[in-house]
Amino acid sequence: MTKRLMDVETGEILEDIVSYRTKEQQEAINKKNRMKAYRDAQGTEKHPFYFAKMDKAREADKMLSMKEMGYFLVMQSYISYDNMLKMENDAKLPMTKKELMEVLKIKKPHTVNALVKKFIELGLVSEDKVELFGKEYKAFFINKEYCFRKDVNSKSSVKKTARVFMDNVKELYAEDKIKPADLGFIYRLIPFVNYHHNLITANPYEVDASKDKPLSIEEIAKALDMEEKLVSKKVSSLYWGDMAVFARIKVGKATVLKVNPLVVYRQEGYPPASMFAEFVITRKKK
Repeated sequence: MTKRLMDVETGEILEDIVSYRTKEQQEAINKKNRMKAYRDAQGTEKHPFYFAKMDKAREADKMLSMKEMGYFLVMQSYISYDNMLKMENDAKLPMTKKELMEVLKIKKPHTVNALVKKFIELGLVSEDKVELFGKEYKAFFINKEYCFRKDVNSKSSVKKTARVFMDNVKELYAEDKIKPADLGFIYRLIPFVNYHHNLITANPYEVDASKDKPLSIEEIAKALDMEEKLVSKKVSSLYWGDMAVFARIKVGKATVLKVNPLVVYRQEGYPPASMFAEFVITRKKK
């Protein structure tokens, strides 16, 4: 509808106004623009990530098997900004149970039903009804106490969180040799990833880099209650494409671990190439 601006004293038509916005409409547009600017600045369009709460990863470790933790990590890599599971970032509808089976690589319905039931009972996941485009759908949501995708208006603290790059987790899990327990192993280590250099340390929140205490393979095995041989096997076998998930570094007689920042990263933004160059591997041609 065309509106006209008129001088109330003279009755003169000053100009035609094709459209106008209320204060509330302008505020909504400004909010949307701020959110887009934040996401662009963080690289979330090219490299979507979510924040995993490190203390909650420890909590999940006490409730779940390593295989179940792997499933939980994969599910977190499909959350939208409101923590709803979706197949793609821009998907209009929530992920169905059939699609959940597909992304988790589960073939039997009763297996995924039992898994979802357990996650719901533990408060990790909820299944709610949502109304979209005039229809009602069932949707899965990940509890925001465990992870979230921060936007410009979020007041959530990110000090004790780790960025998990969603597409890289999906690509890793798409590898034929990668099993749910392999992803669970990664999730179990998130609470130990140090902010300064992505090493697995005993003091991941230490602000003074000179006081960092990297954990040896033996110490990691004890912390996770795993056999040392199994930890070594996991570390050496996890990769996607030409990228390794872990780098082993010799410190004196001990071997310590560093996590690929393209999978888990504690700092701001997207990691520079200098931080992940050492994870590039060269495979022998057959």
